[in-house]
Amino acid sequence: MGQQTVGTPQVTVLMAVYNGARYLPEAIDSVLAQTLRDFELIIVDDASDDHTPTILAAYASRDERVRVVRNDSNIGAYPSANRGLGLARAPLVARLDADDTSEPGRLAAQVAFLERHPSCLLVGSGYRSIDAAGRLRFVRHNPLGFELAAFVARLRMPMVHPSFCFRRTMADGSPVLYDTERPIAGDYALAARLSRHGPIASLSEPLVRYRMHAANISSTRRDRQNHFAHAVATAAVGQHYPPGIAADLIEWLAVSYGLSPPTPQRLHNSLRGFDAAIDHDFGTRAPLAVRERAAGMMTEAYFSQELSLALLAALVRHGARHVFPLALRSARVKGWLGPLKGPA
Repeated sequence: MGQQTVGTPQVTVLMAVYNGARYLPEAIDSVLAQTLRDFELIIVDDASDDHTPTILAAYASRDERVRVVRNDSNIGAYPSANRGLGLARAPLVARLDADDTSEPGRLAAQVAFLERHPSCLLVGSGYRSIDAAGRLRFVRHNPLGFELAAFVARLRMPMVHPSFCFRRTMADGSPVLYDTERPIAGDYALAARLSRHGPIASLSEPLVRYRMHAANISSTRRDRQNHFAHAVATAAVGQHYPPGIAADLIEWLAVSYGLSPPTPQRLHNSLRGFDAAIDHDFGTRAPLAVRERAAGMMTEAYFSQELSLALLAALVRHGARHVFPLALRSARVKGWLGPLKGPA
């Protein structure tokens, strides 16, 4: 039998799974191998009809920290996660998808960070991208201090969902739940909502292995994912920024989420919006890390598909202050420079 958690565990690890037999044992094993041992693992089986129930029953019989609940019918990932949140006993919740894995020190690092920062509502991390066979594709460090994390969360998903570790309740005692009206991008909606209510952050270290394969939502339903994520970001930008800044950023959002084609005029407006937003949030002396991240998001939106001389000319003409931060960001992504340190 595995170690039994007596009383209230430090953290609840929450999975929701539907027909996840192929990768499920690896995901569970990565949780049971954590250096922090005081946890419970709640797994909500969303009426799987493959070998998932058999696998879950075997783990639950061997380790009393594993708690399995099964839905009578398939209700979806976010309603299943909310059912698990309703059963969680710990004050902190770490998410993990059934096809991803956690590095051994993940829970220890994130729990320690949240204990040091009692007002922080959510902490994520960097990640290692792996393919269907578990082979390493690339490593992404993701250092986000409180101010930078809030800035990014208004525009896009600030960290990968399986790296989420968040408080189970808000400061007023209300439960943290996923928005079940969003069948896709509910994870981003949760991050954006938490960032409006308190600090969020991301550790630089890659604490999870994030598996990319043909069945990922980002592969099978990219257009719908972009639609819902765009709605989340548009609402966040409109709530936070004055109308003029919001209008320029919303133009960038339309390009970033594939709703409008990139043009030199849109790039000009987007650059103006980013400059104004940075000044609005950080003043005229914004940290270089902020400008690096902004330049990276800008170029991902406008230059990820093809190299356009007209867009390059517009970048040089209107975005001179973004060129040096962009060079630094590119060098870090390619591994030519060391990653920025994450929040302490």
